[in-house]
Amino acid sequence: PLPRDRDITKDSLMKQRREHRAALAQLATVCRAVSSLALDTLWRHIDDFHHLLFALRPYDKTKHMFVADFTDADWVRFQEYALRVRELNVGNLGRFHAMVWVLLTRWCPRQPLLPRLSRLTGFDINTSSVCCTTLFSASIKSLNLKVCHSVEDSVVQMTIQAAQPALSSIIHLSIEDVPAAIAGKEQAVPFWNLTQLHTLHVWHKTVLTIPILESLASFPQLRTLQLHIDRIPEIRQRVASAGFLSLSDLTLSGRLGDICAFMAATTPPNIESLAIGASELCASEGSRDEPHTQSGQATARSLEPIYARLTPSLRHFRATLRCSCSTEYHFPDSSKMLTPLRALSGLQSITFGFEGTKFHLANASLAALEDAWPNVRM
Repeated sequence: PLPRDRDITKDSLMKQRREHRAALAQLATVCRAVSSLALDTLWRHIDDFHHLLFALRPYDKTKHMFVADFTDADWVRFQEYALRVRELNVGNLGRFHAMVWVLLTRWCPRQPLLPRLSRLTGFDINTSSVCCTTLFSASIKSLNLKVCHSVEDSVVQMTIQAAQPALSSIIHLSIEDVPAAIAGKEQAVPFWNLTQLHTLHVWHKTVLTIPILESLASFPQLRTLQLHIDRIPEIRQRVASAGFLSLSDLTLSGRLGDICAFMAATTPPNIESLAIGASELCASEGSRDEPHTQSGQATARSLEPIYARLTPSLRHFRATLRCSCSTEYHFPDSSKMLTPLRALSGLQSITFGFEGTKFHLANASLAALEDAWPNVRM
């Protein structure tokens, strides 16, 4: 029997994957009728580049290097497997000897190493990444990039330049550029220019300017967006009156006031899932957030700009609220957190999380909302 969701762990999934791969490998060797199909499935997803190199006979698994050049027959055999790879999780590229990339580039000088690769994850831009750009291909549709700390700007620039064929064709991008965010430098990937994107996850803090907001709002097929807002300028009117038309899944994190400003400036009309991770409930001096009061009402009111922009299309709402102040309860009248959501009768899930603060919902308040959302799953 299949394990229940709560019983599934990373280790158990890896064990199941190894068992499935072993079964496929055995099937490919004992049954000629289905050998090709078994090999296609076996090589479709490679969870470590190290494993891919096993297909080249001169590769030493312990030294992570080639002990000799490979023959024409070795290369033909490798290409048979490389053509089957659709998804690759890179793993630790720093462990490979530089000669690995020299030989691979020599045998594949102008074409991508994996010509049918559609998903590349776990690619860290570091001192070794310039050697690994043969992995980038125009066939890639989903790309995961992370800029490591202490990497020189020239290395980042050369790697991103080599990635241009992939960046021009991807529709799913996950990017983490913490060094640029900390130093206030130009970001490695100007994601707001990739208008073909369907999915965008930005994990590092980002300063959102009006041009960036306008550009993101104009993406015609953007369905999923995740942003970690560092700051956003004060905007007195909507930046895009008809933007984010395809956006259905939105995740925002940052200061509560900046999240409110984003919602007020954009007002996506067709959101089905909204998740916010808000910090600094008690605003510091000079912040756009209202100052905290002993009653906690200012914090509750600061959620109103978000509630005011929610549309009937919303099905899932999640809010994680964080504060490091000494106030025990930020929401003494907790029912006011939920009452504005009553107008959204189509909600299927509502989640509130509180970090560094307490939240109490009286039984009477809960009972009053018993019939508010008939589709909510408990």
